[in-house]
Amino acid sequence: MGKIIKFKSGLRLILNTNTKTKSVSVGVYVATGSAFESLELNGISHFIEHMLFKGTTKRTALEIAEEMESIGAQINAFTGRMTTAYYTSSLGEHIENCIDVLSDMFFNSTLTTENIQKEQKVVLEEISMCEDEPQSLCHDLFFLAHYGFQSMGLPILGSKELVSSLTREKLIDYIKGCYFPDGIVISIAGNVKKDDAIKLVEKYFESNLEKSDKKLTRLPNIKIKEGRILEKIKPIEQSHIAFTFPALKNKAKQMSAENVLSNILGGGMSSRLFQKIREELGLVYDVFSTTYTSPENGMFVVYLATNPKNIEEAVGLVKQVLTEILESGITEAELKKGKEQIKTGLVLGVESSTALMRIAADRLLYDRENFNLRKHYDEVNNVKLDEVNEVARKIFDFKKVSVAYVGPKTDVDIFSIIKA
Repeated sequence: MGKIIKFKSGLRLILNTNTKTKSVSVGVYVATGSAFESLELNGISHFIEHMLFKGTTKRTALEIAEEMESIGAQINAFTGRMTTAYYTSSLGEHIENCIDVLSDMFFNSTLTTENIQKEQKVVLEEISMCEDEPQSLCHDLFFLAHYGFQSMGLPILGSKELVSSLTREKLIDYIKGCYFPDGIVISIAGNVKKDDAIKLVEKYFESNLEKSDKKLTRLPNIKIKEGRILEKIKPIEQSHIAFTFPALKNKAKQMSAENVLSNILGGGMSSRLFQKIREELGLVYDVFSTTYTSPENGMFVVYLATNPKNIEEAVGLVKQVLTEILESGITEAELKKGKEQIKTGLVLGVESSTALMRIAADRLLYDRENFNLRKHYDEVNNVKLDEVNEVARKIFDFKKVSVAYVGPKTDVDIFSIIKA
C-alpha cells in the first residue's frame, strides 16, 4: 500500500516505491475535465492539456520532446470527464528530469495566441477523426443520452465551434479556477526512494503552489427518472447501439458486485451476451458490457455493433439475456468465474509502475483514500450470489434505460424493444 504525503499548500502525493524494478512513473492528476465545464466552455480542459505541451518560458515544444526522448522517457497526457493527467515513464535514474519537465509545463506554459491558433487546427482534426469513428461517436452519444447536457453528459473534445472560440484569456482563467492544490494529486510509482520523491515534489511542485482555501467541487447527483434515445444517422455498414442504466452509488460492496455482474453479462468470450449473440447466432462481431463510475453518478452500459438488418433480432436478444438474469439470476459457476477474472485483473493491473501510478492517483484524487490491493481483492472475493442478483434487480430498470444509436437510418423501434 502506498504512502500519502500532504503538503502545506494542500497538494497530495501518493507514493508507491519499488526498488526491485528499474522503471518509475510520475503522474500529475488534476480534478477537472469535461464534467466540470460550462456549456460555453465545453472542450477547454482537453484543449489546455494539448497546450501545456506547446512550449514554456524555458523550453520550446520541440525541446520538451527531445529532452524526454534523449533519456528514453515517455511523456503523455489525457483528459477524461473528471480528470486531466500529465505523466511520464522512465528509468528510475531519470526521475528528476521527468518531474522538472512536468513542472515546467504545469507552471510555465506560455499559451501564446500563435500556438493556440495552431493547436485549434489540430484539435478540430481530432474532432473530425472521432466523428468518422462510429465507436467513438456512439461513446459520446450514450453519455449524452444518459446524462443530458449537464456535467457527465458533455463530450470531452467539445465542438468545433467552441474550440474555435477559445482564447488565451479563457484558458488562463480556467486554469486559475481549476488547477488548485486540493484538486491536484502527484502519483509516483516504481524505483525511487521515499525521501528523494518527497524532496523532488517539494522542489518542483509544492514550491510553485500557493495555499488556497478552494476545495474540490463535487458533481451534482443526477437522478435519471426516465430514459431517452439519441440517434446519429451515418452512411456506414454497421449499426452501433448502446444501452445505459443508472448504476449504484459508489460503495465498495455494491461496486464489487456490480463489476462481477458486468463480467458475467458481457465481460469476456464466455459471457452470456458474447455466447448468445455472437457465438450461437453470429449476429455481431462486438458485444460487451461495462461500468463507468464516479463518486456521484455511475452508469452500466451494454454495447453492440451489428448489420442493420439484424438490429431487431440482436436487440431482442439483449433484452432476453437481461430478463433471464432478472428472472433466474446468475449461477454459482458464473459467480466463481467472474470473481476469478476480476481478481486476476486486479493483480495484473498493478504489476507495472505506470498502471499502479494511475490506479493510486485515481483512488486518491476523488475518494481520498489509499489504493489497497488486498482490500479490493478481498471485497471481490467476498461477493455473494444473492448480492449480485440484488444488484441486477436494482440496475436493470427498463423505465430508466437510455439508448444511443449510430448507423444508417432504420425503421426498427429500438427503444420499444428494450423497454417492452
